[in-house]
Amino acid sequence: MRSISKIDLAGAVLVVGILALAPVLVASNYLTGVLTVCAIYGIWASSWDFMSGLTGRENFGHSLFIGAGAYTAGFLATIWSASPWLSLPLAIGIAVVFSVLVGFPTLRLRGPYFA
Repeated sequence: MRSISKIDLAGAVLVVGILALAPVLVASNYLTGVLTVCAIYGIWASSWDFMSGLTGRENFGHSLFIGAGAYTAGFLATIWSASPWLSLPLAIGIAVVFSVLVGFPTLRLRGPYFA
């Protein structure tokens, strides 16, 4: 496994800080939406890098948890017109429920069942 250098950490903190301040600095709703999608893809890419880059194993399972949370947030926002402050914690909760339902039985498996 490779270690994370101070430059990588400083770059990550800088990018997260810029993305956190972007909605305040940008007045356009369209550009805010584009930056939000960029942040979501960045989070997904970092989880992919953690799984395949640091551990050396390819895994598509984490996409289930991201998809479950995204579907929940989208469903709550479009069908029930819920605010993001309500839909985001509920989406995280649904992703955690999916991960517990898949994770605990997986921990009991023996052998090459990682994929």
